[in-house]
Amino acid sequence: MNPQLRQALRAHLGRLNQTTQLLVCSDDGDVFARELDKFNQRKPCWVPPTKSAKAQALEMHSIVAVIMTCVATFMTPAVVACDTKDCFTDNKVFWRDGDMDSWLTSNIPATQGGESKVLKLVRDRMTFKQMAQVVLNESSDDLSLLAKKLVEAGKTFSLKQVEERVSAFHNGDKSVALLNNGWTNLFFIHDKKGKVFVLHVHWDGGRWDVYIRRFGHDDEWIADIQLFLRN
Repeated sequence: MNPQLRQALRAHLGRLNQTTQLLVCSDDGDVFARELDKFNQRKPCWVPPTKSAKAQALEMHSIVAVIMTCVATFMTPAVVACDTKDCFTDNKVFWRDGDMDSWLTSNIPATQGGESKVLKLVRDRMTFKQMAQVVLNESSDDLSLLAKKLVEAGKTFSLKQVEERVSAFHNGDKSVALLNNGWTNLFFIHDKKGKVFVLHVHWDGGRWDVYIRRFGHDDEWIADIQLFLRN
């Protein structure tokens, strides 16, 4: 026998013996034989099985639970179309960010109701984009795509729906708890053009400050703030 071939066989004898034992003695011998046959034919082998849709959903649920946790559910009523300038006008209850009138369309469309959720952030340093990616189970960094999917999935609110929810809490309806310790409540909102923004609502000790933020804003938010979703 060629000395170089003999040396190579000796070097790999242990691995060859192990493979033979797996083929002959192991309960998974048929599996090893099938994959070895693929290898000899230069076909892909040992490819992980595709996860079922149910398994993927369960895995995503586990990931979401590490990043956000659902602390409440509630029903959001449907609202009719409204003018942007007519929302959050009670200055005894709200301080209103004037950028609402320049950033949003002058009219907000009628918006359906639904079973809504309050999610508490568990992980620190999340941007609005990252929150949307988690909620939608979407890896894309395309802000336009994420905004479109948020609207299509019914995750965004009308300004009027947010105003009604905060007013109800302010007037004694504590069935859905807003953070009133100076920490932030966030709401994805939409306008007539389907653009998505974020309302930043917090209690300043005398009234509710309502700021509007651009969806692509790269501020990072700390754990324990709340994110509201319409559906």
